[in-house]
Amino acid sequence: MIYIPSPFRQSGLLPRMNSFASLLVQNLKQLNAKERDHLMRFAYLGATGAYEDNADRWLSVEMERALKDRFAKSGLDASARCVFASMDYHLDWLHVALLLACNKEIACDQMGLLDDGLPDDSLRPVIGIQEDLDLLVVFATDSNVFLLCIEAKGDASFDKVQLARKLIRLDRIIVASGAINRADLQCTLVLIAPKTPAFTDCLEYTRSLPGGKFSDMRDYLEHHPSGIGGGVKFVELAGFPKTLKKVTRTDPANASSKEFTHWRIKNR
Repeated sequence: MIYIPSPFRQSGLLPRMNSFASLLVQNLKQLNAKERDHLMRFAYLGATGAYEDNADRWLSVEMERALKDRFAKSGLDASARCVFASMDYHLDWLHVALLLACNKEIACDQMGLLDDGLPDDSLRPVIGIQEDLDLLVVFATDSNVFLLCIEAKGDASFDKVQLARKLIRLDRIIVASGAINRADLQCTLVLIAPKTPAFTDCLEYTRSLPGGKFSDMRDYLEHHPSGIGGGVKFVELAGFPKTLKKVTRTDPANASSKEFTHWRIKNR
């Protein structure tokens, strides 16, 4: 067990974290170059302190309560504190942060192995493409770490191919980083939407992809040692509008025309 040294503990707000949690949070912060996340923290949380030293205010009270209520039976009790949260967090960054923390290292100039044996380059732990999680949240207690990988939908439904890609990459990241071997780490996929998804198991839902070009993805999902995505961990997106409008371009004189002359507002 380690304790966060001064000046990080001056506010008294940070919980005691084990060394893995501390390293993971430091690496997640150092890799987070997503300007939208920093903008939203400023706009919605009023966060103006130094990002590296942030001790609190990662989530709203309501969001933190919703997650704790949903995962109380999984060990995320009142003693757990949110120690990191970021929107649109790149999966590449998540892999590197986990890998370094598992190896007791802090992010610095270095090279890592990109090839973990998958023939499909686009599904490996690091691919150099901005594929991300809608929200990444880390809770910690004195001894345990809870990594919540959150995917959100509003008006649209959860796309099977998109969800399959996320599950495969998250599985590869958890395995290749060494995180799968940590008894103190719990990685969970969380779906957030206004309505409960129609399916009851994310893995079963994505394993029903059609054959052909998706055959490899189906094979990867069958060999899924981390198990992330099993079942459905769902949190309601409260307050989402019940009715939404959509703006479309059109040519009222010729519906098949590509030369749009008008626009129309209609219900989604």
